[in-house]
Amino acid sequence: EDDEMERRMYDDTFWDDYYFMSGMMNRGLYAVYLAYPSYANYYYDIYNLLGDPSVALWFRTPAPLSAVHPANIGVGENVNINITSGGSPVGNVLVCITNDDNVHSTAYTNPSGSAVIPTAGAIVGDTLWVTATCYNKIPYEGYILVGGSGPWLSIDGLSTDDSDGDNDGNVDIVENIGLTIPLRNTGTEPATTVTGRLRSSNPAVTILDSVKTYGNIPVDGTVANSTPYVCIFGPSIPDGDMVQMTLHASDGADSTWELGFQIEVSAPVTGYFAHSVADPAGDGDGYPEPGESIELEVDIENTGGETARFMILNLATSDPYITITSASSGIDSIVPGGNRRCSVPFELTIAPGCPTPYIAQLIVSAADYRGPTSVDTFGISIGQAGFADDCESGVGDWISITQWHISSMRTGSPFHAWYSGVDGVFMYQDDIDAVLETPEIIVPDNPMLSFWHYYFTEYSYDSCFVEYSTDGGSGWTKLGGYNGPSGDWELALFDLSFRAVSPGTPIKFRFTQTSDTYVHGEGWFIDDIALEPLKTAYVGAGQVDPFAGNTGTEFTFKVRIASPSSHSPTNVRVFIDGSPQIMAYSGVGDLTSSGIIYQYSTYLPLGTHSYHFEFNAGGEAYRYPAEGEIDGPFVSAPFYEFDIGNSNGGLSAIGPRDDWQYGVPGYGPSSVPIGTKCWATRLNGDYNDSSQSRLALPEIDLTDIEAPYLCYYHWYRFQSSTTPSFHDGGNVKISTDGNPENAFIVHPQYGYDGT
Repeated sequence: EDDEMERRMYDDTFWDDYYFMSGMMNRGLYAVYLAYPSYANYYYDIYNLLGDPSVALWFRTPAPLSAVHPANIGVGENVNINITSGGSPVGNVLVCITNDDNVHSTAYTNPSGSAVIPTAGAIVGDTLWVTATCYNKIPYEGYILVGGSGPWLSIDGLSTDDSDGDNDGNVDIVENIGLTIPLRNTGTEPATTVTGRLRSSNPAVTILDSVKTYGNIPVDGTVANSTPYVCIFGPSIPDGDMVQMTLHASDGADSTWELGFQIEVSAPVTGYFAHSVADPAGDGDGYPEPGESIELEVDIENTGGETARFMILNLATSDPYITITSASSGIDSIVPGGNRRCSVPFELTIAPGCPTPYIAQLIVSAADYRGPTSVDTFGISIGQAGFADDCESGVGDWISITQWHISSMRTGSPFHAWYSGVDGVFMYQDDIDAVLETPEIIVPDNPMLSFWHYYFTEYSYDSCFVEYSTDGGSGWTKLGGYNGPSGDWELALFDLSFRAVSPGTPIKFRFTQTSDTYVHGEGWFIDDIALEPLKTAYVGAGQVDPFAGNTGTEFTFKVRIASPSSHSPTNVRVFIDGSPQIMAYSGVGDLTSSGIIYQYSTYLPLGTHSYHFEFNAGGEAYRYPAEGEIDGPFVSAPFYEFDIGNSNGGLSAIGPRDDWQYGVPGYGPSSVPIGTKCWATRLNGDYNDSSQSRLALPEIDLTDIEAPYLCYYHWYRFQSSTTPSFHDGGNVKISTDGNPENAFIVHPQYGYDGT
């Protein structure tokens, strides 16, 4: 039902271009009604939209609308309007003209962006407000003045001349601008000996030539000033500001008109964009480190509408670990929308006692010769680039919130891993947002985030997410997500080269597990987390199964190998007690992503054994672990043994709604490992609903026994062999006080399929 509703809403949005929230939801609910009528009432009850049902979604960055229409009209005239965006005509734009009283006219533009709108009811002196709206566009707002009897003057267009400036056709700060302002007579009588006086209430505007003559303007005629008005827009005017101007027009009959208009002014808007570091006097690795003198190049961007020119740059800091030895630089020009690097690098010295990793705060100012100046603070990362943590040195500078902790329950490499779950029960909690954050890391060249992980969550409901932040944790960007059962340890790889991440800058990573109520899994384990350049091969999750047994136990050694560059491993071996054994590809996994599994099975003599793995890939030799040996397996004669293949072993079934039976299985496994019989939750069929079956061993005395291991054979299949919906499960518990109610879990099985 959810899928049906969501699909219909997405179809409405992305296929039918339907934008209204309420309509989208109702169409989705109607789709549920058609497909699942018995659930319709429920869905109509639970899905409700709070707020304005006519809200329309924006699906792209809104672009501004521009409009061309007359500034003045006579009584009864229609308005011809043309709408564009980015220089292209826009159709289906709703245009409204109103005087906030008796005039309210609308029309939609045609594909050419044009519309004709009547103004019936407008009278002389009215101001007609013009509004144009369209999906994913910023509305246009303007006005039109209505003229009347006698002479009636209005501005009929406007042209600017910046040939005394940079001659780019724009009105920029600090350049002489010539204004030609035609006047139109929309009245019923000629206007004689017309004079215009240009004014502005904005103190940043200087008018150099303010008075012009127009002579006589006939009815329905237009006359322009013969020589331009001249003004200068000061450096304090912001980029894109619409400066209000007024033309005071008068004629020989003492009629006067106050004609307002606006001029958009462009200015440079500069700011810090990026930086790069060189350390030729240090170790030459391109990363600032304590005790080094470095060269710092800063890039400045210009997001304004005017070219930034003849810029002076200065660098400052109050950081106690930084000494600036060369603080000045410059940039000749930066075009609008561009960025440029400073002409000469700044020079800094880092104190030997500076901690690492450390972010030093610097202040760069960039001043255009006309006055506009930007001041920005940015940080440079001090210390070695990259990061690697095998979880064997404790929590360190990691930040863990809600149940994340170091555990030895499951590990990708000996002997610890981060775990989002609760030890003892080995399940995660209800309704959590468990967060684990790395310390701040300096991004290396060609950065690749890698880690090994094992996860088991409720499929489709409880999830695991990986995110990164480049602003100290204020904002986070998702890298990937997981849910359900991984089944085994896997490699996770994320190439950050294609993201907005720059070498030498700080970055943090966050691992978040979320859950709802009721259904749980084991949780999320992560190990061997690294941020480093891409490697030819990655190796991890080396283990032996089982970890302990007797001389009749078959032990399987496994290791997982990945190569994003598709270098197949060769000569894969496990060294058991120093003796190499060739391992075989299991057929499981993906070489270029999560890794493929190699394995080797054998029987071992009594004693404590050790092992490591070796292989070759892409001409390089690899060893896991890099140093030393992994202890295990432990092979010993059992001090307690229960032969339940031939007798019930003294085990007892307890608890309510019990399904445990002893005998020869007629359903499930085709045979048992030893003898012919076994204990089973029903020998000849599925277990019952709501079963709470318990099977208890006799009490065992472990006095003077060091590091005991419980070994057993089992076959299990919970709930379904095909659906990953894990509502049923089994586990092994131990009680140390003789009371089964006080037992704690030592080995969980939450609905795995298999034998």
